[in-house]
Amino acid sequence: MKKLSLFGAALLAAFSLFSLEIPLSSKAPVLDGKLTDECWKSLPWNEGFTLVGSKEPVQEKTRFKIFHDNSYLYIGIEAMESDMAHIRAKNYSPDSPMLWRNDSLELEFTKDPACLQFRKCIIDCTGQVCDLLCVDNNTDSEIFNTVFAWKSCVQVKTSRETDRWVMELALPFGCMDFTPGEKLAWRLNLGRNRYAGSNKAEVSSWAPISGRQKPKQFKTADMVSFQPKKYYYDFGKYTLNFTRGIDGKYVLRANMVVHNQTGSFKILRNRLTQDIVPVREAEQWTRLGMGQYGTMKVTLADAKPGECVVNYALYASGSKPVLLKQLSRVENLQYRSVSAKILRPAYRNNLYATMPDKTIEAVVSLKEGVGSPLKIELIGPKRVEKHIAKSKAENTVVFDGSQLPDGKYTLRCSIRVNGRNVISETVIRKLPYLKGEIWLDKDGVTYIDGKKIMPFGWYGTYDGPAFPWVNNVLLLNLFKTPEAAVKTVQNYRKNNPNLRVMLVPFQDLDPKGWVSPRIFAFENMKKSLTAVQKEKIRQFVSYVSKTDGLLGWYMADEPEGRDLNPNWYEEARDLIAELDPYHPCFLLNYGTDGIRRFYKGCDILIPDCYPQYFEDGTTSHPRWCSSEWARTSTALRPAWQMPQGCLWPAGTPQRKGVPPDLADQRSELFQAFANNVKGINFYAWYLAPKYSELRIGTEVNGKTLYLLKDYLLQNSVPGGITAAVSPKVPEFQAALKVWNGKLCIIAVNTSMKTVKADFVLKNGFSGTLYGAGEKVTKTVKNGRFSDTFAPKATRIYLTDVKLASAVPDVQAAAKAIADYKAGRKKPGNLVGIGQMTDVDYCLNASDKGGPDVPGIRASSDQTYWGTHAKKGVIGMILPGSLYFMFDGETEPQRTEYAWSPCRGDKKPWMEITLSKAAPVKRMVLYTPNGNLRSCKVTDDTGKSFTVENPEKKNVITVTLGGNQTKKLKIEFLNFVKSSGPLGERVLTEVEVY
Repeated sequence: MKKLSLFGAALLAAFSLFSLEIPLSSKAPVLDGKLTDECWKSLPWNEGFTLVGSKEPVQEKTRFKIFHDNSYLYIGIEAMESDMAHIRAKNYSPDSPMLWRNDSLELEFTKDPACLQFRKCIIDCTGQVCDLLCVDNNTDSEIFNTVFAWKSCVQVKTSRETDRWVMELALPFGCMDFTPGEKLAWRLNLGRNRYAGSNKAEVSSWAPISGRQKPKQFKTADMVSFQPKKYYYDFGKYTLNFTRGIDGKYVLRANMVVHNQTGSFKILRNRLTQDIVPVREAEQWTRLGMGQYGTMKVTLADAKPGECVVNYALYASGSKPVLLKQLSRVENLQYRSVSAKILRPAYRNNLYATMPDKTIEAVVSLKEGVGSPLKIELIGPKRVEKHIAKSKAENTVVFDGSQLPDGKYTLRCSIRVNGRNVISETVIRKLPYLKGEIWLDKDGVTYIDGKKIMPFGWYGTYDGPAFPWVNNVLLLNLFKTPEAAVKTVQNYRKNNPNLRVMLVPFQDLDPKGWVSPRIFAFENMKKSLTAVQKEKIRQFVSYVSKTDGLLGWYMADEPEGRDLNPNWYEEARDLIAELDPYHPCFLLNYGTDGIRRFYKGCDILIPDCYPQYFEDGTTSHPRWCSSEWARTSTALRPAWQMPQGCLWPAGTPQRKGVPPDLADQRSELFQAFANNVKGINFYAWYLAPKYSELRIGTEVNGKTLYLLKDYLLQNSVPGGITAAVSPKVPEFQAALKVWNGKLCIIAVNTSMKTVKADFVLKNGFSGTLYGAGEKVTKTVKNGRFSDTFAPKATRIYLTDVKLASAVPDVQAAAKAIADYKAGRKKPGNLVGIGQMTDVDYCLNASDKGGPDVPGIRASSDQTYWGTHAKKGVIGMILPGSLYFMFDGETEPQRTEYAWSPCRGDKKPWMEITLSKAAPVKRMVLYTPNGNLRSCKVTDDTGKSFTVENPEKKNVITVTLGGNQTKKLKIEFLNFVKSSGPLGERVLTEVEVY
């Protein structure tokens, strides 16, 4: 899922970043491509373009002037050209990225401190524009994916002179999203593509970048006196309705829920645009009070069917409306006179044997023919008809599915419209029982064999204890045969009967096993399903789907990061749902745009939204990003969430990444459930248990969710609770859930400030609330109570005092983590380092050690997936297992965190170098399952000490002579293999006293 992250400090140091001051001015130019307005005259030119990838000078110079007025960023550019007769200016289709093949300029900019996304406008010498939003592919390795639906709304005019071409542009700040409390860190670059005068392009840049798509190398900019507050609008639920009028023309209606966070009353224009040729657009005025939510409505007449980009934009009122915020999406607008929506069953239109309610309920919607007779037929192994003599625009019909035999049915709705018979057909299935069958209710809650579950599990693998709350694991295995997949599922079930396994359905079934896919290589997933791909899916899914213990099908791992085709996944999902109606399809995305583009390719979304924590308390993404991802996904599909259960990214020595602590984990989890997520799959078990916070914290949190599942799986009551927070912070989360008349309130402080929250319950409840896992009680009168929240604190309030006291104590858990972590560095241990960050591990991993750390080397080191990186590379994959011998974790839960020699090593040894010489009295060796049976330890004096372990003890103490020693060599004379996850490993820890 994540790729190796290279140590970037040297890269940044290689290119100096110069600050650009972008002044504020109230005088706007008249855009004519002339640069003769008064506002340009007093501004300095910015020059110094060099060839991309080098610091070599260009043949033809480029220079620009820049300023802003808090509504637009204005740039005036002169591109000097001695061969104006041959500048390239071909016509391309609108928004074509091929514009860079013309003589053109590229404006690149970002306000993101982490540079995880930036925006680009390619504008050629004629004024043609291509807009691109470039989003990090979730590896922090400066690989970006493009979102073509984004619109900059940049205004451009160009002109030509005898020795140059000139561009004047105005870029509205509203093409970006601004959020209260966010830190703005502007970076900007201008690039030029020159083709005139040569057959070879001259590609230059104002910032000395090493290549395209390098936002960390853009020049920093100071947007003087910029006021982002005017752009503080939040978009909520967005719906489109595509209809046809009596004149035969199509009408597109948009409803957008908008939250005004600017702090003042606003009169707004909302504009709807269909990006076709010619462009269709419409606008409407709306008033929105301070702090209010409102539904903006706008109707676009004479719209056109088909696939297009639909843009909803919000503008400030005035003679020259200023863009405030916008949303652009690719939509496939289709008109249907008659359509049926199945309300029950709510999932896949399937009736399952363990569903208590076998009712079939549908709403038949008519866009034409209202008032005419409507016939609804259920056609299958049994045929049932219903008739509505005088139809309405919305018609509800109910069938008793319990009286139907198993089989496939067609719900056919037919009506006469203008002398023709119009028909709509929908497939419904009533299925025979399959052990372990899985279905979802109308709220997206998961049921297995008719029993509601709280999904909680891990990505990649799970080798930990068989806790009752750990019930799912997501595997990425590629199998030789379907039988091998079934055996893997059965082995997991044997070790943990609660565990169900999610598998990848796209298997080449290569006899070599785990090799790079060919049939399902990414380049073969960009068009439609091929016949060979369909056959492989049938072969694998049809066989494995009968296995009790299968959870479902893992469709994609961040497909937006690989520029794959959403339609391919839709086809694959439909095929799998036909072959296997009993197990859902899951899909993972790392960004909201990816969720919106790919959601139709699954039944359950699993967004992985990681704040990415650092030692200094900062994060790459806002601490409330879990809420944003959850809101986006649950608006489109039932959703689980993949919280960050690992250290990512590794960071740098100056800014080390750290694992999420208990408070961070609680924040991520309860933000998700506050926004109606229905399950959890942590990323990632193979990276987690080396950290005390995750080894203990995820256990505590898993038990907490398990106990609270009946509440957490309920949808939050819309508007059920509000919170006025002081001081104001963005995205303080408050949600009310009700189960069997009892209340559960989730409150999450997503900031690093201490805040007071004044809560108001819409239902006017009066009584006592009890803190779940906390010694907190709150008296509520007429729905009102207050509480104080520490930075990043989460609090759960219950009216059920018994349940509140059963939830694991939060303070006790935090203390247990702190004590366990501190205990990993034992007093007097000359080689004990204790828990390390990934950066610490990579810096410490040396043969010789240093002033503060011991050195370690061995005759060989049998590495696994997580420990095969090269030394000097900082990332989530570490260089070997040796330094885990000093981390104080004597009973690791993963193979990578223990050591053994390679299989061909006939005389294995390990050498430890102390940070300074000392009299050494004893060595303690920890060996899993007593695997180490004998060894010899030699000190600097050459004296050797041999120890035998016939009792197969897990802890071996070697008594040494107390000699002054700098190095100790361990020779492993006899060791064996045993069963279990660490069965092939020899050592888990070494201590020297």
